[in-house]
Amino acid sequence: MPVTLPENDREHLLEEMRGYLVYATATLAAAVEGEMIEVQRLAEQVHPPLERARILASDGPSLAPPMAEQNSAQAATGGHRPNPGRFERMRRNLPQPFRLMMLQMREAIADVGRDALAHNDPLHSLRQLQRVQEVCVACHNAYRLEAGQPDAGSPPLTGVGRP
Repeated sequence: MPVTLPENDREHLLEEMRGYLVYATATLAAAVEGEMIEVQRLAEQVHPPLERARILASDGPSLAPPMAEQNSAQAATGGHRPNPGRFERMRRNLPQPFRLMMLQMREAIADVGRDALAHNDPLHSLRQLQRVQEVCVACHNAYRLEAGQPDAGSPPLTGVGRP
């Protein structure tokens, strides 16, 4: 299913996806080596505050993340400044099932980080990482990002499927 976004939002989302791929590869390497502190660090480094992801995924009234969340997001993204305008455009232009998969992936990454030292079991972390990647694969199978101007008069698509 095509998802049309303004070019700069599409590029931003693709950059985020590439970052998650780098995270997954580094986490795989750390878990295989039994470096559970690194597994935890990587997960904490990559995931934004979950409340922000929950707001993005919600289908209720549109609310920009609270300023404290934006400041936390800036710290979590290595200094990238949150963009409330982009946040609202993404919320408006991305189909809710897409946004829900984003949330599911971010929650799964948070689980990897939370459990890395608590379980201290590389195999457990690898299974969790597999679940993260299954969400990525499902999303890439269902959606295709296209540059353009979304139809502002139409609500975002809600179905999951292929054209």
